Amino acid sequence: EEDTEFRQNNVLGFKVGDIIQISEKIDGSNACVAYDSETDSLVCFSRRQKLDFQTNLSEFWNYVQTLDKTEFKLHPSWRVFGEWSGAKNKLVYDERFKKKWIIYDIYDMEVAQYLPQDVVKAFCKTTGIEYIYVFYEGPFISWEHCKSFLNSPQYGEKQEGVVVKNISKLFNDEDTIPFYLKIVNDDFKETMKTRVRVINLEEEKAKDD
Repeated sequence: EEDTEFRQNNVLGFKVGDIIQISEKIDGSNACVAYDSETDSLVCFSRRQKLDFQTNLSEFWNYVQTLDKTEFKLHPSWRVFGEWSGAKNKLVYDERFKKKWIIYDIYDMEVAQYLPQDVVKAFCKTTGIEYIYVFYEGPFISWEHCKSFLNSPQYGEKQEGVVVKNISKLFNDEDTIPFYLKIVNDDFKETMKTRVRVINLEEEKAKDD
């Protein structure tokens, strides 16, 4: 609105009347799962790399080994994305949300598109994996309306922010303007500023090796 907090090239992808979804942004680790037909097993990834027994993203790899692969096997082109709350993050969540994978998107490699949220919800219901908490689904009203859901934590005492997803633009291949926008609340920004990073020299050396 003032070319500061919301940069113009970000927000132009949202128009009044577009169908949007506003969900909670969890302070976790981006974690993806897919079915690998060559090994007949589930494989998983962090934001930057494939995971294994040693590189396990705070035991996310271990968690994936416990999942039933049946539903994933039916859709080998799907990449199921969620937030893993197993890591030591800036915000402390309630015990029932620790070591938990919460799904928010599915990307289909065959059609190179995100799937409708109804498909994602149905997948979560079938597999028993939790779907992200949604504050609002409906027409885009204003950014003030979107920001009204900040500081309404559903997973702990504090909330990182919200994700505003433009459902109307999910399948528009010609539009390069972002249709996902994260809004971080001020409390989380303060948490980021005041957090002291404790460096474990042995862990840092192991990473270098």
